[in-house]
Formats: sequence, structure tokens, C-alpha cells
Amino acid sequence: MAKGRKYKWLVWALIGVACLVIYFVFDPTQYGWFPKCLIRWATGYDCPGCGIQRVVHHSLHGEFSEAFWHNPFFFVVVIPISIIMVIGVNLPKGRGKKFKRVVEHPAVFIVFMLLTFAWWILRNTHFWHTFIQKF
Repeated sequence: MAKGRKYKWLVWALIGVACLVIYFVFDPTQYGWFPKCLIRWATGYDCPGCGIQRVVHHSLHGEFSEAFWHNPFFFVVVIPISIIMVIGVNLPKGRGKKFKRVVEHPAVFIVFMLLTFAWWILRNTHFWHTFIQKF
């Protein structure tokens, strides 16, 4: 690995750790300096990613059921896709061509986008708000 590339990964790793420490120490619902969702601000509707800051905070404290209800989409779709991407990036050269061909297929992207859009609609319905209040 080239020296510059090694430091690039180190810098990104340090930024990631710093972000995790911030989200562990500070609750995003208690401090106004955390980023706000522009879609929610502009429309009043939750975007597919709304709640992820709270998900991270609660997950870091081991409160997974609380985290899940802030944004179930994160656990059901985003984490598995992230794992697949990490596996794909870390496969040795010359191996995993079939894996990459499947993961990078346009149909995978289309399905992900359809799931995202469906979640966006569902989370802003009366049904979802009624359902979530039962838990």
C-alpha cells in the first residue's frame, strides 16, 4: 500500500472514531448543534434517514430496541448493504468477480432505491405513527 493511501485511511479512521465518541457522549436530541434534516425542515416529513443520529447514539449505549424504533430501515437494509460493500472491497484481487458482478448489478441498485422510497412513504403515514406508538 502506498504511503499516502495508508495515511488517508488513518485520517478517515480517526474521523470515524471521533464521530463515534461525539455520538456516544452527546445525545443528539439534547444538543442543538447536531445537523438537522433539510428535508424535514423544508417539508415537515421525515426522510428515509431521519433518526440515524439517534440510532447511532442509542446503539453505542447498547439500547438496540430504542435505536431500532428511531429508524428500522437502518438495521434492515443499510447495515446489511454496508457489510456487503465492506466484503466486496476487501476481497483479494482476482477473487470475488462473481460477487462484485451480483452486488454491482443495476437491479440491486433499483431494489435498494425502491425499498428506500417505500420506507420514505411508509414512515410518513398515519399507519406507521399509530404502529410505532404501540411500542
